Amino acid sequence: MASTSTSSRKRKRDELPHGLDTDSSFADQEIATISIEYRNQPPRQFHVHKHLLCSSSEVLRDSCNGQEPKVTVLKDVRSEDFEVFTRWLYTKTLDVEKMADVVDDGDKMTGGHVCLAHQQFFIKAEKGTGGSGSDSSDREAGHGQNPCIPSIAGGDSSDETTTDDKPWYTNFGKQSRTLARLLDLYIFAQVYKADSFKIAAMLEFQRSAFHADMPAVNIVRHALDNLDITSGMCSYLLDRYGGQDFSCPEQTDEQKLEKALAKLPPRFLTRMISLVARRTAGGTVNGKGDRWCDYHEHKSGEERRECEESRLQDADIARERYWRLVGQ
Repeated sequence: MASTSTSSRKRKRDELPHGLDTDSSFADQEIATISIEYRNQPPRQFHVHKHLLCSSSEVLRDSCNGQEPKVTVLKDVRSEDFEVFTRWLYTKTLDVEKMADVVDDGDKMTGGHVCLAHQQFFIKAEKGTGGSGSDSSDREAGHGQNPCIPSIAGGDSSDETTTDDKPWYTNFGKQSRTLARLLDLYIFAQVYKADSFKIAAMLEFQRSAFHADMPAVNIVRHALDNLDITSGMCSYLLDRYGGQDFSCPEQTDEQKLEKALAKLPPRFLTRMISLVARRTAGGTVNGKGDRWCDYHEHKSGEERRECEESRLQDADIARERYWRLVGQ
């Protein structure tokens, strides 16, 4: 029996996520089997060291520590997203650049962009006659002549229907897809109570959003459909919108902006208006999401300090250090 058990552990170790180097200290640890059976996707099994899984997710710990069956089945997460989670378990890093784009469509762009300075380019890109097929600062991340107008409709599509085997963000541009994917990872972490992974997903979302336009309306809607409005993610999205200058120098721009904002859920729009009014009246708000740890839901001040000290190169910490230096 001992020989069979050892052989089984070795076989399962060989089936761990490709590219992960496991230390010899894992050799005698028990392996948990997770089967991902998401909608019409082919079932896919993951074999992960149980102590890593259980120490990172309260829900998975309860599932794996239960009695039969020995295989834990998850039906509410895509296999590509669970693979990102398993890699994070071993590396404790979430590298957006290494995440496979699950939508291979040649970086198809969508209509409804608010900024008129790029409207003609977007029309060409949709017809396949313009653009190189990759996102650039002139497409989703910038506004050229009119920087005060956000491209909040950049992730919207006139046809939001997708098949069960395709992600909800299939019709988004590349940058919006990245944010949508990170949002799904955050939602997974929230549902499965994987607090450290949730912070990792939130940080990558903040880093990606810092170099791009405001997150699109459909991303906000998806967040509110799956998270409490008081969650760190929804609070961040609310502050980003509440801190935005929505002044429109052209009537056509204003009409497009109104159309996009009308798609926001009423409870989000109400709170956003309150933030805008407070900011206009001179009140203090974290309007642009500048203090990133405000949205990490740290359990203690010490945990927050450790988070800030571990990411000295991030924009919010670098800015604070700069102003402290100037103040001296």
